[in-house]
Amino acid sequence: FFFTFIITSLFLFTQSGSAIPLNGTYTIGTGGNYLTISSAVNDLVSLGVSGAVIFNIKTGSYDESVTINPIPGASSINNITFQSQTLNANDVNWYSSNTASSFTLKINGADFLTIKFISFPDNNSSVAMRSRILFSGSNDDIKILNNIFSGGITNDYGLLSSNALMNNLIIDRNSIDIKFGIYFPEQTLISRNTQITNNNLSCNNVIEIYRHEDMLIAGNSLNCTSLFGASPSPSCIRALNCNGNLRILKNKLISVSVNSAADGITVGGYEGLSALIANNFVSLRTGTGIWISDATNVNVYFNTVRTADQSSGDITFVSCTGINSKNNIMVNLGNFGSASLTYYLIESTFNSSDYNNFYYINQYILYHSVYGYLQNLAQYRTISGMDIHSIERAVSFASNTDLHLNGSSVGDAGLVGIPIPGITDDIDGQPRNPLHPYMGADESDIPLPVELISFTSTVNNSDVILNWTTSSEINNSGFEIDRSFVNGDWSMISFIKGHGNSNTPNDYSFTDTRLITGKYNYRLKQIDLNGNFKYFYLGNEVNIGVPQKFELSQNYPNPFNPKTIINYDLPIGNFVSLKIFDDQGKEVATLVNGNQNAGNYKVEFNGENFSSGIYYYKLETENLSEVRKMILLK
Repeated sequence: FFFTFIITSLFLFTQSGSAIPLNGTYTIGTGGNYLTISSAVNDLVSLGVSGAVIFNIKTGSYDESVTINPIPGASSINNITFQSQTLNANDVNWYSSNTASSFTLKINGADFLTIKFISFPDNNSSVAMRSRILFSGSNDDIKILNNIFSGGITNDYGLLSSNALMNNLIIDRNSIDIKFGIYFPEQTLISRNTQITNNNLSCNNVIEIYRHEDMLIAGNSLNCTSLFGASPSPSCIRALNCNGNLRILKNKLISVSVNSAADGITVGGYEGLSALIANNFVSLRTGTGIWISDATNVNVYFNTVRTADQSSGDITFVSCTGINSKNNIMVNLGNFGSASLTYYLIESTFNSSDYNNFYYINQYILYHSVYGYLQNLAQYRTISGMDIHSIERAVSFASNTDLHLNGSSVGDAGLVGIPIPGITDDIDGQPRNPLHPYMGADESDIPLPVELISFTSTVNNSDVILNWTTSSEINNSGFEIDRSFVNGDWSMISFIKGHGNSNTPNDYSFTDTRLITGKYNYRLKQIDLNGNFKYFYLGNEVNIGVPQKFELSQNYPNPFNPKTIINYDLPIGNFVSLKIFDDQGKEVATLVNGNQNAGNYKVEFNGENFSSGIYYYKLETENLSEVRKMILLK
């Protein structure tokens, strides 16, 4: 520890003793630049930064309650990142057992800060209240990415704010399994441009936010549970007094196991020019699917809402004006009289309500504050003049937790709605039919054309061989092959042409060659000739391990013009030199010259500025050397 302190000090002070701002990459943990996260943060806020700074946290557990105050020098260029060194959130467990502290990490007026690939568990059930990350003060451009939040104490929070003002906050691709997921309850301060996207949340109260303008909540999977007690009543998304360009899009909200009132999407007090709630799945046992109250100019389009018990309603409007409600599928499977309805319309006026589907088995379809309980759609049309093109139609879903259309509802022309400008795709990103889009969040103009029997992988050294088989194909253009690092972004690596129409099994294979060491996911994007598509995911992770021996491969292609690829394997970390020589033995290029970890490597050589002829490439490590010949042919 003393040696680590000396080394760190050398980085931070000149010979005259003046402080030097941080710049570059540092490690935290035993043997790193900093032993603890706290010591790194102390230098960060006292010395500031003169460039981008990354703190790589070594694998292990860190019992620390840490506050990050304003960071001198932080900017969009001089940004600061705390992350797991392995970029695997399971490798770093950051928690606090300090009973005097109500948080693990407090971000208090810091800007341009990223926290990613870290696990925030709970290790002290005796604390009355604990938040994993607590926001206070004014914080700009904070990113919370790819983290894991877990815990189970009575008053437990994943992300909490207290007198916090936040601008450009991004919360993306996190896993949150905790009683209160994201709770920002500010009553006076107004934050802006918050984005909550692509997260998996399993909580009692999932997302509850006050006074965030221009907010986006999109692509999240939310499971509202009562794992940590039934009080207060669960809610999936609650946005109160959130004005500006409010968008709640493409979320999947499930609360089928809660036996008390559980709300799906709640928007209250909206006073902006236009809020959009679109392309969401909401499946509840009881409670209200979408609840809009004391609001104006809210657009509710293309949502699929399913409720199934008493004290349930699919969509409710209370004290609203200027509302538009179109292309929604509302299914209420409760049969409890006034306690299970599709629509509740209470002291609200509409610009439009039309092209909706109502399915119910109850004696009433809806409640209207002027006309009372109404028994069917025809009665509602007559007295309100609304929903002239709406229908009453049974809908088949994949399951009660998966509201994709299924069975006879796939390709059912009776579920066709009306185009809405600006909404061009569905919950899965599938293009909407520009003239005849489907009601609900799932677009389904024709059945997807391929039945997949199997999708498997085999590892051969640093190559991954993918095999899949179809039982039949209709209108099949082919398969886009996508790859990602585990917890990383997807990228397309190839396309395999399909067989069009076929009633017999077809086998496909693709080899992904020369991968670097790491863990990968694969998926197939099957595309038909009309542009419809569906994803098929490989059921397992693929692990490319460390090579067993040193090897330099023949370049490919060879001969080449003007580019070629050189592959080599390192069984252990080493100093590596890869150089190019002409046929006279003169060195003409250096491709690699430095330390490299064990793994598989791929290097490109560009001979654009070289003349045709024979060249040699030489790979050297501390213990081994190998030379191969290649031909540049222009």
